[in-house]
Amino acid sequence: MSYKLVELNENMFKEIYEMYQDIPTGENGQTNDAYGLSEDEFKEYIVKQIKRKNNEVTYDDTPTITYIMFVNERPVGFICLRTKIDDNWKKWSGNFYYQVRVSDRRKGYATKMLSLGLKELQKLGFSEVYGQSSRGNIGSAKVIENNGGIFINEVNGTRYYKIILNNIYLKTPSVDELNYREQWMNDPKTMEYNAGYDINLKGYDKNTGIIKKTKEEMKDWYYKWINKEPNNFFAYIYDKNIQEPVGETYYYLDDNIYNVGILIEAKYRGKGYAKAGLKLLCNYAKKNGIKELYDDFEANRNGVKVFEELGFKIIDRYNTKKFDKDIEMVVVKKIL
Repeated sequence: MSYKLVELNENMFKEIYEMYQDIPTGENGQTNDAYGLSEDEFKEYIVKQIKRKNNEVTYDDTPTITYIMFVNERPVGFICLRTKIDDNWKKWSGNFYYQVRVSDRRKGYATKMLSLGLKELQKLGFSEVYGQSSRGNIGSAKVIENNGGIFINEVNGTRYYKIILNNIYLKTPSVDELNYREQWMNDPKTMEYNAGYDINLKGYDKNTGIIKKTKEEMKDWYYKWINKEPNNFFAYIYDKNIQEPVGETYYYLDDNIYNVGILIEAKYRGKGYAKAGLKLLCNYAKKNGIKELYDDFEANRNGVKVFEELGFKIIDRYNTKKFDKDIEMVVVKKIL
């Protein structure tokens, strides 16, 4: 059997009209606004659905991409992917919803369709997504659980799930999780790369590279940086097989340029986390509408290779001092 998802487009009209009429509305709280429409009305419906891709997040809707699931070239269902949600939509719907036509149910198509949909979300840079099912909808719960759904809780008859899409994923820390960042900043092995520069920064130690901050200074930093998208983004890097973050990555707007940064705790280096974390960061930046990313660092650092493998190009070189000796620095740029 061949399975594929195809993004909804106007040329599909004839082959999917019958499918939409084979999906009743109102089942298990799901709606199918195309059910019962005439062919002319359905054409207008398709145009509206396609335009949802460019929505803003509002009380009524979200940016949403509709895909049609084909099995052996026959349309069997649709899945809608919400590419940006707020806390309300996380509660009401999550990142996806789907329906399979009545004549093709109980064949495993919903599980396969969600699997393919999750791959599309992964391509868009998502590291985790949210879904839900009603308490009595055992089939829907199994579809989500078969795709790695982790049960979070049940509220008023709705079961909430989280699905982690990568072993490596990014997560914005809470203010109570600043201890990890504080620990890294005070670890000479982790901050060794930062030593030797003439940096005018409170708490910076030139000999070790560490940066000491008080608890209050850490909190002040947090509220200036966190949840400031799209111009600033900061996240911890996690491996779902490890109970703590392995590092951090971020981008920020400075003088009309978006600069990036990445830090891996010393004991986790050499395991591919820098490349994985930076790749996810680039995906987040692209999703937030950022067009270009920049960074600069020592020309002889291992990180040069990582950046180049992810599409960054060296665009400039300059000299600076480290422990009062001349060293070469490179400036890199990636077009997203």
